[in-house]
Amino acid sequence: MIINVVGGSPNLDKNLLKKHLAEFSIGVDYGAYFLATNNFILDLAIGDFDSISPQQFKKVKRHANAIMEHQIEKDDTDTELALLHALTLNPTKINIFGVTGKRLDHFIGALNLFRHVKTEVEVNIYDTYNRIYVLNPGTHVLKKMDYQYISFFAYSENVKKMSSNGLKYELNEYNLMGKDSLCVSNEFMKAQAELSFDSGKLLVIESND
Repeated sequence: MIINVVGGSPNLDKNLLKKHLAEFSIGVDYGAYFLATNNFILDLAIGDFDSISPQQFKKVKRHANAIMEHQIEKDDTDTELALLHALTLNPTKINIFGVTGKRLDHFIGALNLFRHVKTEVEVNIYDTYNRIYVLNPGTHVLKKMDYQYISFFAYSENVKKMSSNGLKYELNEYNLMGKDSLCVSNEFMKAQAELSFDSGKLLVIESND
């Protein structure tokens, strides 16, 4: 099952959501109102709903199939709670939208969401210009989709023996450290590329200008 988690960023893109339709949709706080207002299916609304007015919350209640309302003061963010709930539904893929807005603290928090994923569930963060995901050790086939650039960052202390085939700047058993910027702004040279590494976790950002 594919699950969409839609946060409350002001730069939510309707066309992007239409491109990545899912079997189950979770709206987080203002994201729930966005789904309701734009006539997307809203299977579950989660949050403290402090970013919407009482009138807007009434619309969410009318549109949502279910609501999980939380206290404003809590240990986890609304998006974390939504992701943790999504993981209990045994998905094959989770797409997260609306978490890369104006506030850098929220963006760093969004990058830390991947640390909750202990299984082989594919998790992507999308906005209009980027797709962000994490890879585990092994060999991966990366397909050129809608993005010009692809960048790699160590999501663990280091990523060992990275090798690639099909990228503009190839790697041969390279050890990528957390402080390393060598792998920023690479590009596909073919319709797909192969990437492998032996250990660590790799943060991948596919992007456009």
